[in-house]
Amino acid sequence: MGKKRLLKSLETTDLRVARIARWNAVANLQSEIAKHRTPGPEDQDPLLLEAMAFREEFVRADVARRNDLMYQITDRAEEIDLAAGGP
Repeated sequence: MGKKRLLKSLETTDLRVARIARWNAVANLQSEIAKHRTPGPEDQDPLLLEAMAFREEFVRADVARRNDLMYQITDRAEEIDLAAGGP
Protein backbone atom coordinates (compact mmCIF):
# COMPACT_ATOMS: atom_id res chain seq x y z
CA MET A 1 0.00 0.00 0.00
CA GLY A 2 3.05 2.21 0.25
CA LYS A 3 2.32 3.55 3.72
CA LYS A 4 3.99 2.91 7.05
CA ARG A 5 0.92 3.99 9.03
CA LEU A 6 -2.74 3.82 8.29
CA LEU A 7 -5.01 6.38 9.89
CA LYS A 8 -8.77 6.47 9.82
CA SER A 9 -10.78 9.26 11.37
CA LEU A 10 -13.67 8.07 13.51
CA GLU A 11 -15.27 11.46 12.89
CA THR A 12 -16.25 12.05 16.50
CA THR A 13 -14.91 13.83 19.54
CA ASP A 14 -17.00 11.71 21.91
CA LEU A 15 -14.72 9.12 23.53
CA ARG A 16 -17.57 6.65 24.11
CA VAL A 17 -18.64 6.79 20.47
CA ALA A 18 -15.01 6.43 19.36
CA ARG A 19 -14.51 3.35 21.50
CA ILE A 20 -17.51 1.71 19.87
CA ALA A 21 -16.59 2.77 16.33
CA ARG A 22 -12.93 1.75 16.53
CA TRP A 23 -13.53 -1.97 15.94
CA ASN A 24 -15.43 -1.33 12.74
CA ALA A 25 -12.61 0.96 11.56
CA VAL A 26 -10.00 -1.68 12.42
CA ALA A 27 -11.95 -4.32 10.48
CA ASN A 28 -12.15 -2.02 7.46
CA LEU A 29 -8.40 -1.33 7.58
CA GLN A 30 -7.64 -5.05 7.87
CA SER A 31 -9.83 -5.67 4.85
CA GLU A 32 -7.93 -3.03 2.86
CA ILE A 33 -4.59 -4.55 3.89
CA ALA A 34 -5.77 -8.02 2.81
CA LYS A 35 -6.76 -6.68 -0.62
CA HIS A 36 -3.28 -5.28 -1.19
CA ARG A 37 -1.35 -8.18 0.28
CA THR A 38 1.03 -9.87 -2.13
CA PRO A 39 0.51 -13.62 -1.98
CA GLY A 40 3.57 -15.39 -0.67
CA PRO A 41 4.84 -18.79 -1.75
CA GLU A 42 2.98 -20.39 1.16
CA ASP A 43 -0.27 -19.22 -0.40
CA GLN A 44 0.43 -21.10 -3.62
CA ASP A 45 2.24 -24.31 -2.64
CA PRO A 46 -0.39 -27.02 -2.18
CA LEU A 47 2.00 -29.32 -0.32
CA LEU A 48 2.79 -26.60 2.19
CA LEU A 49 -0.90 -25.88 2.65
CA GLU A 50 -1.52 -29.59 3.20
CA ALA A 51 1.31 -29.78 5.72
CA MET A 52 -0.02 -26.76 7.60
CA ALA A 53 -3.46 -28.38 7.75
CA PHE A 54 -1.92 -31.56 9.19
CA ARG A 55 -0.03 -29.46 11.73
CA GLU A 56 -3.17 -27.58 12.74
CA GLU A 57 -5.07 -30.81 13.26
CA PHE A 58 -2.13 -32.42 15.09
CA VAL A 59 -1.79 -29.55 17.56
CA ARG A 60 -5.48 -29.72 18.47
CA ALA A 61 -5.74 -33.52 18.62
CA ASP A 62 -5.77 -35.76 21.67
CA VAL A 63 -3.12 -38.45 22.12
CA ALA A 64 -5.05 -41.21 20.33
CA ARG A 65 -5.80 -38.97 17.34
CA ARG A 66 -2.15 -37.84 17.22
CA ASN A 67 -1.04 -41.45 16.78
CA ASP A 68 -3.44 -41.86 13.85
CA LEU A 69 -2.24 -38.59 12.36
CA MET A 70 1.39 -39.67 12.58
CA TYR A 71 0.57 -42.71 10.44
CA GLN A 72 -1.32 -40.56 7.95
CA ILE A 73 1.52 -38.03 7.80
CA THR A 74 4.10 -40.78 7.29
CA ASP A 75 2.02 -42.40 4.53
CA ARG A 76 1.53 -39.05 2.80
CA ALA A 77 5.25 -38.24 3.03
CA GLU A 78 6.03 -41.56 1.35
CA GLU A 79 3.52 -40.82 -1.42
CA ILE A 80 5.13 -37.44 -2.02
CA ASP A 81 8.60 -38.97 -2.02
CA LEU A 82 7.58 -41.60 -4.58
CA ALA A 83 5.92 -38.99 -6.79
CA ALA A 84 9.13 -36.95 -6.69
CA GLY A 85 11.14 -39.95 -7.90
CA GLY A 86 12.39 -41.18 -4.54
CA PRO A 87 13.04 -44.84 -3.73
